[in-house]
Amino acid sequence: MFLNIIQLILLGLLVYIVWNVLVDRKAGDKVKPRGYLAWVGAFIILIFILTAFVSPFTGSVVDFGALFTFPLKPLGLSLFLLFLALGGVQKGGITKEATNYLWSAFFILVFFSQPLVASWLAQQGELEALNAAQLAARRNEPVGAIVLLGQSATQLNLLEPRQLQLTDTSARILQAAEEYLRQRALGSDPIVVVSAGARPGFNTAAPTEVNLIEARDIGRLLVRLGVPRERILLEPSGVDFRTSALAVKDLVNRGQLPDRVILVTPALGMQRARQTFALLGIDTVPSPAGFLTFQSGAIPKFFVDVFPNPTCKDVSTITIRDLRQLRVADFISNADSLFISTRVVNEFWTSVYYLLRGWLASGGAEPVQQVRNLPCPS
Repeated sequence: MFLNIIQLILLGLLVYIVWNVLVDRKAGDKVKPRGYLAWVGAFIILIFILTAFVSPFTGSVVDFGALFTFPLKPLGLSLFLLFLALGGVQKGGITKEATNYLWSAFFILVFFSQPLVASWLAQQGELEALNAAQLAARRNEPVGAIVLLGQSATQLNLLEPRQLQLTDTSARILQAAEEYLRQRALGSDPIVVVSAGARPGFNTAAPTEVNLIEARDIGRLLVRLGVPRERILLEPSGVDFRTSALAVKDLVNRGQLPDRVILVTPALGMQRARQTFALLGIDTVPSPAGFLTFQSGAIPKFFVDVFPNPTCKDVSTITIRDLRQLRVADFISNADSLFISTRVVNEFWTSVYYLLRGWLASGGAEPVQQVRNLPCPS
């Protein structure tokens, strides 16, 4: 019920914005002079929005979505404000309104490109994932399956198609291999599901060496990391969390997987991924990787209280604080910080889209246990 109310509010807000764009209230609620073109543009946008709800995974819809949300991100909003400011540049100078646009664009870029701001945003977005990562390192629960959401975790070397290049998100692959080896140590032999579809931007109609399904490449890498080939199940249709969850649900329905799995996800999108799977009735044990928080100069400090048994070192509480000392460089804008801030903002808007589509579990996923009073490892 709560999600339905949120959906209605956001859709109502969208209708209100479109209405104010098309109708000039100062002119007696009449359509603006270029109303015909405005209505045509609004009709095209409406068609794309409806298409996104009916078939959200087609290439044209994805491209339009990237274009539509561009002004909602720090760089896109700044460029949009600069574009508006150009209209106020005249031979005799610049209008006050254009000056305001320029200052707004300047402050947005400076704010989101600050290392301190980027670090704070990343920590807020990954706070629960930090707890999940600590629990994953001490988990002693046998689980029958590991699901790796591997889309965009690798990059092809076009000069040598069989050679892979790791990216800043490739930590998920290493995490999945570690989870498998940890489960083997517990006496379990889980299936490792690699969900990753075709790489975007390549011709998928005629598969060639340069547009292989990414899951195959990740599978080969997992074999090199110690996961037996026969324990790897490739799922080649997952292009995002939703399609991966649907594919895994199909495997569960066919009895190939249990309904409780270890879910290896990007740290920033862990909550959205877990709620997407929870909506389909799949219980997930989180195993996040690829933290934006753990960047150079922003490594958190862990305070550990030890119980009386000094050899076991039971963990009483773990408090995460930023160990970094303030430096002059922390107040100097840079492109890396803008990139991190944009990743956090993009995850927020993606979560809003999933909420509007009803792809998130209304009750949320099972809360991540707080890292405290953990028993000695057996």
